[in-house]
Amino acid sequence: MTEGSGEDMPMPRRADAPVRAGAAHGAWRMVRRAGLVALAAMVLFAGGLWLFARAIDGSAAVLPERADGIVVLTGGPDRIGDGVELLASGRARRMLITGVRKGVSLETLGKPMPQFRQVMACCADLEYTAQNTVGNAIAARMWMRRNGYHSLIVVTSNFHMPRALIEFRRAMPGVTLYSHPVNSDRVSVENWWRDGPVARLVILEYGKFVVAWCRMQLMSLLPV
Repeated sequence: MTEGSGEDMPMPRRADAPVRAGAAHGAWRMVRRAGLVALAAMVLFAGGLWLFARAIDGSAAVLPERADGIVVLTGGPDRIGDGVELLASGRARRMLITGVRKGVSLETLGKPMPQFRQVMACCADLEYTAQNTVGNAIAARMWMRRNGYHSLIVVTSNFHMPRALIEFRRAMPGVTLYSHPVNSDRVSVENWWRDGPVARLVILEYGKFVVAWCRMQLMSLLPV
């Protein structure tokens, strides 16, 4: 043994230390990116929600002097009454009320509006199969084709109108659509964030609108 051979020798650096440091840095970088993506998504959602609420709060009907048909989507207050008034004023030839519960007749719907019973008996049709907005659009398309119509007034609640128009445009791209949003005092979207039930309704409807819009964009990319 040579002199000094008993002295402590420097320990070699562990080979896996740089690997661990690099893995930790990579993991932190992924977490940071995921956080930024989540923050950006939240900002986009909040901004879109604000624009959506402003649009439905200020929505107003822009109607032609006369269209071929009127379609009323059941499920909200005052929709049928507004549709019947449009029909009685000569805005269209016929009206379809879609999504009606089984057992409900024109006579039943006309009881609160005795002044419109004659025009309803003459020029209104009921549809019982639609269970949602997509079903409403499909039923309306079939009704339009049977009657040879090419222009349509869509009647539904103001908060529901943006999504309804997406589904109707997708179901019948060659039809001219006009919107008649129904503004109900019972579901007022003015200062919607201050009313818990209305806020939940607006947020839920906005989420459904985003899903419908994304689905339409994806389907537009598919080959015909």
